[in-house]
Amino acid sequence: MSGPDIVDVALVAPRYLAGGGDPAWVTAPLHRSCNWSAQPNPLVPHVVLTSPDSRAVLRLGPDPDGPWWTLQHAPVDKRRAWSVSFGARTPVEIIAGFTDTLTDPATAQAPAPDPYEPLRQAGWFEGHDHDGLTSQDGLAHLEHFTHGFTDCWFARTAVSEDP
Repeated sequence: MSGPDIVDVALVAPRYLAGGGDPAWVTAPLHRSCNWSAQPNPLVPHVVLTSPDSRAVLRLGPDPDGPWWTLQHAPVDKRRAWSVSFGARTPVEIIAGFTDTLTDPATAQAPAPDPYEPLRQAGWFEGHDHDGLTSQDGLAHLEHFTHGFTDCWFARTAVSEDP
């Protein structure tokens, strides 16, 4: 196989009710199709994958007090190092979409688009009492914070409108 495996399937609707899913949706394409190296250790219940250029490391490990998925990327040219983390119940299709973007050569050369634009096109709206965008049903919210050296994205979701 050449190039990344792209899987564009949502098996449950609405998607936020699905739960985490099978981690192999993320790890298998990175390892098999995109040549990310695995650090096998049968005595440790986690996965560590490193990109072919060694600039990105994906860690998957059960952590009852923190995120299960962490992706760290080294600085490249004038871009700073960055990281992203996902909780245990984050649908693997969302994480796979994120990692698919990293392995697509076209995205490396593409100009940075407005990350909010796809959400606006999907009907997300700007809130009156907060920054960022909120989904039409009010159950998901995305914000971007910048302050000094801090440049963070936060996504919050809920199963119902109850706090």
